[in-house]
Amino acid sequence: MPRRAGAGKTPPSRPLPLQALDHATGYLMAAVAIRGLTRRLAQGEATQGLLSLARSAKVLMECDAKPDEARLAGETGADPMPQLEHTAWGLAHRIAGPLRIAGVDLRWDPPAGRLGAAASRWP
Repeated sequence: MPRRAGAGKTPPSRPLPLQALDHATGYLMAAVAIRGLTRRLAQGEATQGLLSLARSAKVLMECDAKPDEARLAGETGADPMPQLEHTAWGLAHRIAGPLRIAGVDLRWDPPAGRLGAAASRWP
């Protein structure tokens, strides 16, 4: 019988070395979906996106950034979302998303919580 996720003692979760590729590719998928919807509305045409973790890695590896150019910008007042949220650690601000769509609010139904606190399921 398969073991239920979270059953028994498990080591604490930590980010995987290449988890950034998952996030970057996910943002690219979201961008393709948004572009596809706007293209469908404006021109009645379909959009196809061909994405993969391997391709994201290849593009990043071929990037010709110099060390001084590769630094991330510091946090600004526009980074945190304005509303406070109750979390497992107390009140906190979420970081704003990488893009905004007019008339659409970025929100989460469940508050931020400890890793493994929620059941692994699709709504």
